[in-house]
Amino acid sequence: MVQYEQQGALFSLGDGSWSVFSEDRRLVFRNGESVLEIPVQGPLRWARDGEELSFTEALAAAPSDLHGWMSLAAVIALRQCLAGVHVGVSLPPGYQEWQMLAGRVGPMCAWMHTLSLLEDVEVPPVPPDVDDGLGDGAEPR
Repeated sequence: MVQYEQQGALFSLGDGSWSVFSEDRRLVFRNGESVLEIPVQGPLRWARDGEELSFTEALAAAPSDLHGWMSLAAVIALRQCLAGVHVGVSLPPGYQEWQMLAGRVGPMCAWMHTLSLLEDVEVPPVPPDVDDGLGDGAEPR
């Protein structure tokens, strides 16, 4: 039985319980009024209705049919973080803030280990209105 009809969804489960949307150039996952997302201000973490979750907890909270979409959202977030580290490392010698950069690398490694658990899921293509994290001239998130 369809619980929520959600207009503009990129993908919806057959029963209408969960849907994937593009909001503010990123992917969000809705189950009725509940929202599962990677917050803009914290790209290597997940949140459900404002409560922080680990990537593994986020995967457990959503149906497996959404794991390909979640993988896409996670890869995009990882690309954006890697771009920040790349810029920091490419500064002239003496301008790097190594402690800050090192603090970002640990969470990226953990994020990649969780992504490796999703290697067998089918990842959809990036929707045209979502920032893919590759710096193609689009505005940052």
